[in-house]
Amino acid sequence: MTLYLLVYTVLALPGKRLQANLLLPLIAPLALLAGYGVVRLYERWAARRQVVIALAVLLLAWPATLSALFVYRIATPDTRLRAQAWIYAHVPRGTTVHLLGPYNVPLDPLDYATTQSFDRSAGLEAVQRADTQIIVTSDARPFVALRDPALASDAVRAQERKIREILQTEWTELVRFKRMSWPGQTSRRTT
Repeated sequence: MTLYLLVYTVLALPGKRLQANLLLPLIAPLALLAGYGVVRLYERWAARRQVVIALAVLLLAWPATLSALFVYRIATPDTRLRAQAWIYAHVPRGTTVHLLGPYNVPLDPLDYATTQSFDRSAGLEAVQRADTQIIVTSDARPFVALRDPALASDAVRAQERKIREILQTEWTELVRFKRMSWPGQTSRRTT
């Protein structure tokens, strides 16, 4: 199992990444090794078993907290669905809506005249020239690009700042749905 962990780490994990999806195959082997370690400590420290039990509980507190938070987040409608509900409640049918960015709100094209640009820089130029009444944008990509300089080039970061500036100066913000951050997600944030 240790060899698997070593080989996988060397082959799959080098480099920059936006998501932690490549870490998932490491969870089971690391959990098994941690469980084995706790059992060995429990057997070896017969006189101090309460200390080992307290250590195990302490080590499990953080994953248990994150698990409870994950369950809560899965049960809570995400910002796209909340934005969709807000649009259907407050924006008249037939309004032209531009979806800026790939991670966006699902709108029925029979209810709203929608256009979408998946490339944010090209999309912003198209929006400035188009007859769009509402822009719906997600901060998913800008959040990552501006949070950690290692994950985006200087050009991408400058582009995201320019998009943010144009949206703030040329458009009126109607509503904002607060991002649900994970613990530690904003620890390297720089804008």
